[in-house]
Amino acid sequence: MSLLTRWGYALTTENSLPDLLTAEEYNAITGNRFSGDVRIAPAIKAASQAIRSYCSWHVAPSLACKLTTSVYDKRVTRVQDGVQIQLPAMFVSSITSIKVGGEAKSLYILDSNGLLLVLDVDRFAGPTTPIEVEYIAGAADDAIKDLVASQVNHSVAQSYGVTSEASGGVSVTYNNAWSGGGQASYLNEYAREILAPYRLQGEF
Repeated sequence: MSLLTRWGYALTTENSLPDLLTAEEYNAITGNRFSGDVRIAPAIKAASQAIRSYCSWHVAPSLACKLTTSVYDKRVTRVQDGVQIQLPAMFVSSITSIKVGGEAKSLYILDSNGLLLVLDVDRFAGPTTPIEVEYIAGAADDAIKDLVASQVNHSVAQSYGVTSEASGGVSVTYNNAWSGGGQASYLNEYAREILAPYRLQGEF
């Protein structure tokens, strides 16, 4: 079971990417405010896809991932006696395995933003030398779920004439600043501020 994501890495234990929020979680956050509305499920999916596209990785939940790359990759930098790899992820909780040229590596330094320094790498490793890194990554806090619920509320509530909503830790007033036509996929400036700690920087 494996799923190649559009960000260049695979999910090794999934054959599909789950939405960032389930309908049951949405109903719990909103107190069943719009329970049964057929637009909730597609709105959750649209918001999930928009958030992931903006952040350039799967964001949540915490999942087993695998990056297959090479020394030639722009995410990889040669350093003395090693290679530095910017994993296409944040909130990296652990490294499962590392292979460089098919050889397992156990000496490394990792930060939570996905910057991985692999030590004791042959300095003669060429640009096409394959690199495989398996790791666990994904945010586990509630901020993303609350944001998705807020996006869905905005999409669904406007048709009921609702002008403001509170979902979890996010409170929103719907006014002209929300110029996305009521779409759950529209991320306004406030949503982007919330997503700043989850967004990858650079090219991936």
